[in-house]
Amino acid sequence: MFICADAMLQGCATESLGTAPAGSSGEAATIYASSRLWTRVPDAMTAAASINSVDGQKTKANTTKVLVPPGHHTVSAMCRYGVSYHTQDLELDAKPGAQYALTAVLKGVSSTCGLAIEEVH
Repeated sequence: MFICADAMLQGCATESLGTAPAGSSGEAATIYASSRLWTRVPDAMTAAASINSVDGQKTKANTTKVLVPPGHHTVSAMCRYGVSYHTQDLELDAKPGAQYALTAVLKGVSSTCGLAIEEVH
């Protein structure tokens, strides 16, 4: 579902934030997104969403997956469409073991880039 174009440069990365144990899939919730390196690739026809930080903890530029403990989180994210960038804070009540996708959503006639987090089943 998510393509990591920066794999040639540094590879995709998984980060464990808060008290989520690295590699834990039982209790931790997972948020998937494009890496910030991918969102900087100039392509006017592609909308991409990336995670800047979770609860104030910055992520690495090549992060495509973040593990967080269950509970309430603030996800600071960036949406890119063409040469336009938009940042937005999203609220997430993460369930244990749940998986979420951060996606870019084009809105309106001018195709304003917005963001959404949805649970993936």
